[in-house]
Amino acid sequence: MSKFLEKIFNKRLMNYLEKNELLDKNQFDFHANRSTDDAVLQLTSNITRYLDKNEKVIGVFLDLQKAFDTVSVPILLTRLENMGIRGNALMWFQDYLSDRKQRFRVDGLLSNEFSSIYGVPQCSTLM
Repeated sequence: MSKFLEKIFNKRLMNYLEKNELLDKNQFDFHANRSTDDAVLQLTSNITRYLDKNEKVIGVFLDLQKAFDTVSVPILLTRLENMGIRGNALMWFQDYLSDRKQRFRVDGLLSNEFSSIYGVPQCSTLM
């Protein structure tokens, strides 16, 4: 049931974000009709354009490890509200992301459960 509700909510959220042009044009992941192939094509095109003008090109590439684990839920909720997500939709996100329990497994040992204001679900269709 949870995955079904997530899919419905995700579709409505993405429609809202795209309709209101709230997603950056350079965002390719989690964006309808865009892929990493499109990102590589845009990057290659930009590099070629500048090299054709005899300009220097510098690339900086970041691999943000544990990105889902370091998201601040209060900041995420504030950003959603600033994007116009309010009322029941914002309350749904707040309920979905609040009071989540986490555990860690290190060398086969499982930690006790704890609550945190950081981290969002990684297997969710919403994230």
